[in-house]
Amino acid sequence: MNNNNLAKTSFRSRVIQYTRILFLLFSGAMSGMASADTFIFFDSDAGDYIGNGVTQTLTDSSGIFAASKNYDNGVTVNYNGGSYWTLDFAAAGNQLLSPGAYEGATRFPFQSPLAAGLSVYGAGRGCNTLTGRFYVHEVTYEADNSISAFAADFEQHCEGGVPALYGVVRVNSSVPIPDSDGDGVMDIADNCPAIANPDQTDTDGDGLGNSCDPVQGSTFIFFDSEPGDYIGGGQQRTFTLDDGTITASRSSGGVSMRFNGGSNWWYLDFVPPAGQELKVDSYEDAARYPFQSPTQPGLDVSGSGRGCNTLSGRFDVLELQLNPDGSVRNFAVDFEQHCEGGDPALFGVVRFNSETALNNFDMDGDGIINVADNCPEDHNPLQANVDGDEFGDVCDPFPSDENNLGACLGVVGDQSSSIDRLTDDLGQLQNQLDILNDRLADSDGDGTIDSYDTCGATIAGESTDHSGCSASQYCASMANRRLCENADWNNDEPVNARDCRWTGRASCIPR
Repeated sequence: MNNNNLAKTSFRSRVIQYTRILFLLFSGAMSGMASADTFIFFDSDAGDYIGNGVTQTLTDSSGIFAASKNYDNGVTVNYNGGSYWTLDFAAAGNQLLSPGAYEGATRFPFQSPLAAGLSVYGAGRGCNTLTGRFYVHEVTYEADNSISAFAADFEQHCEGGVPALYGVVRVNSSVPIPDSDGDGVMDIADNCPAIANPDQTDTDGDGLGNSCDPVQGSTFIFFDSEPGDYIGGGQQRTFTLDDGTITASRSSGGVSMRFNGGSNWWYLDFVPPAGQELKVDSYEDAARYPFQSPTQPGLDVSGSGRGCNTLSGRFDVLELQLNPDGSVRNFAVDFEQHCEGGDPALFGVVRFNSETALNNFDMDGDGIINVADNCPEDHNPLQANVDGDEFGDVCDPFPSDENNLGACLGVVGDQSSSIDRLTDDLGQLQNQLDILNDRLADSDGDGTIDSYDTCGATIAGESTDHSGCSASQYCASMANRRLCENADWNNDEPVNARDCRWTGRASCIPR
């Protein structure tokens, strides 16, 4: 099977030829200066709302800089040079900002108490919501809360989008713009910061450049059709990027795949039950999408003028990763489909930029893909199955009896071993259920499982946001008047929303 990589160009590689020369000149000049310097450098992807897709540098010769300690014990840098810019950085939980890496940052000052805060805005542009990260190289506080030296690099995405604003800020600092591999792309924006790759090629779109990516994602569609199957015509077929385009998109909480080979088109839909989001899991009892019951998964594989009126089937999602904008980054699924209630099946394997499920579609190496193999872990290319149950003879404990449970319980000479085997199976099942219950535990019953619940003691009946915090818990976490009066619980309102109010008792409560 020819597993080709998806060839595509990242945002950064489309603009790198324009920004690289400017960056090299600028970073070279900065690193060559012995004295401390003050400047802001922006490198904005095409489509980034804040930076508007351009590269620019602001220095203390073109405007006035002011740096101070903000009310979250972080640092705020302001620039006034005709255009106004503000850059806010804060550690989680009001901790004093210090040198180090800060991942998972959200919009300052509305970040969760457990998250770092970041906000870069100016020239009349700001994010309503944002995600990002930053690295502080240097920070020096003075007794009057001013900042005498500061150096940070950052990455910011507005409204969950892919395009980024990368940047560097220095205040009275001699820390150079980091470019560890000397390829003209600063470390904060470099998809291989330790290996020179000025073109930033990222074929499989996983955020790691080809130069440092040990696994290139695989993209293909493989059909294994049984005799009598209407859709596949009883043939094996493979479609790769050599044969046409293969795309993935979101649909009804699931994933829709499309193959366009010119005169040959195929459509593949994999959808969870209504109200759910597709995840790595097994989906049994699937029916034809989009006509399935709300409680059933949806499946539909059709193309080349052939489709089922009704169908039954199942599919296993082995890998699913989304980009920040919600688009599909990596996807792997195996499926089984029966048309019109018939026995003949269309088995298939789909991979889209897949990295973790590349070669496991035939675990026993017998030439039968897992989803079609009656003994996927035991080599049996002939698929012998005397009793016609779901297990091939080589892995069937009772190969002459299709009712394995009845045969197991009815064995006269081996009752003790059969009971022991059942006991072991039940024990393993109980262990799996215990693990699942632990992972799904919701101690305070607010609908947010403990592993994602920022507020673990919500009062019964109170409404919570996506982080599991009620309005009263959220407001109570606001430590000062300004933060309280600008709070936006659930992050669902305009910039100046006021969900909380400051009381005379110096506390923050819901309005």
